[in-house]
Amino acid sequence: QVLEGSGYVQRRAGDWETATRSLERAAELDPRNVHILQQLALTYQPQRRYQDEAHIYDRLLALIPTDGLTQGLKALVAVDWKADLRPYQALMAKLTATDPKNAAEADDINYTICERTPEAFARGLKHYPRGGSVNIAVNYPHAYFEGVVAMCEGDLEKARSAFNLARAEVAATVERDPKFAPAISFLGMIDAGLGRKEEALREGRYACELLPPSKDAIDGVVLAVNLAQIYVWTGEKNLAIAQIEAVERLPTYLSYGLLKLQPIWDPLRGNPRFEKLVASLAPRD
Repeated sequence: QVLEGSGYVQRRAGDWETATRSLERAAELDPRNVHILQQLALTYQPQRRYQDEAHIYDRLLALIPTDGLTQGLKALVAVDWKADLRPYQALMAKLTATDPKNAAEADDINYTICERTPEAFARGLKHYPRGGSVNIAVNYPHAYFEGVVAMCEGDLEKARSAFNLARAEVAATVERDPKFAPAISFLGMIDAGLGRKEEALREGRYACELLPPSKDAIDGVVLAVNLAQIYVWTGEKNLAIAQIEAVERLPTYLSYGLLKLQPIWDPLRGNPRFEKLVASLAPRD
């Protein structure tokens, strides 16, 4: 327990190497502890240690073989590592046909949109909780992803309607706590989707000032990625690429596969600087 707790503190403080050693040792001492193994896998992922991450998911599936979330996370390793959607698509096809409950657990709409088909968009929205899902202490309403999917489909009017619905909930959260950085950042993303450029830029930047990666190596990096998305959606392509370059110097969930496949980054495609950055993250083997 001491090693586990130390690992979490070290990880959030940005000492990823020590945090990894602490959690690895904790897993050695308690090899059937599902939670420690899950956290170890989630510690490998931002460091791009994908083989190690996949190995931990194999260990987890030996302990909890029918767990949908773990099956999904294992399949997503190939997406992050190699921009290979096939294991994820095969798993989702299988679970959708045979085990709808686990299909919903395994589905991650942030990756599902990479498939770029109407069927995948519909599946992702079906599986995303109607009441939303909490991400770094902020509820991401269903309407937000309805807006993202509508943007992917080129239906800007539908996107605007959905983002307006999501905005009402998130704006109320910010009103209650005007210095709650994750909510401010998320509001900036929604405002960017709505074309409220000045507000979006101000909110995204302010959130990063309140909670930079130097203060929180996990949530601070999420807000830094959010700002990159805000720059893309407000047409600030050069700022977006510079922001992604800065983020990719740190441990981050924003993987090669997501940059290669997610529609969110499409406005940057063809830009030599962006393409060089993405290529630099490609697997070497």
